[in-house]
Amino acid sequence: MKSTKRPEVLNQRGAVYGRFSDNARNAAAIREVLLDGIDDPVLWEAIDYIIKKLVRLKENPHFMDTYRDIAGYATLALEYLEQESLRAEDVDVRRKEKGVDEEFHFI
Repeated sequence: MKSTKRPEVLNQRGAVYGRFSDNARNAAAIREVLLDGIDDPVLWEAIDYIIKKLVRLKENPHFMDTYRDIAGYATLALEYLEQESLRAEDVDVRRKEKGVDEEFHFI
């Protein structure tokens, strides 16, 4: 059986971030706690990406790009929440303009 050579990029990333299998196990453990009950898929993904980046910091806490990545994912999540909030406010304003009551009354 022919052996394939490991791409050099994997060796480079391993030197910076540590072993993939260790990071995967650590991320899975954190994910189990932090993502339990998160039902919004956009927020779930943002938090999941942040978890992956946090786990990498264990190996190399001085790697600044990882902090930039975490800040970026947090910013994207915040923008999403702000957009959703504005959308919800817009719906509320339109409902009030039309005289639609917040509560539903059934006969």
